[in-house]
Amino acid sequence: MTDATTHTTQAAGNALRQAQALARLMALAEEHGELAQALANIDTQDMEQRLTLDGLRAEYVAAHRDASYYSASAETSRRIEEANGQRVCACAHTATRHAKELTDDMRLPCAAEGCRCADLRLAATAGR
Repeated sequence: MTDATTHTTQAAGNALRQAQALARLMALAEEHGELAQALANIDTQDMEQRLTLDGLRAEYVAAHRDASYYSASAETSRRIEEANGQRVCACAHTATRHAKELTDDMRLPCAAEGCRCADLRLAATAGR
């Protein structure tokens, strides 16, 4: 068998296995509406892992980390706007040192080593 034949035979087998897996997934999604909705919300272009249980777990952790980071960045930007552009916290660290993690109760703790500041506190400055 030539390399080209071997390659196309393997590709055909892979395509068949994928079609069978997608058929099973479609059947499950039809049976379970919440699964269909969950699948509709997944952006597979950003996924780096295979759709194994371990891969899904890794993607979940990455998505949760990204959501936390972007939520913290958005909250930091909102607070900077409210403080008329002030970017230094009462703890003397910049707002970006706080923009790493947003807690469940909407706090932005300082990430500077040794700093115990529990939340970003910006004071608006006059004339800004």
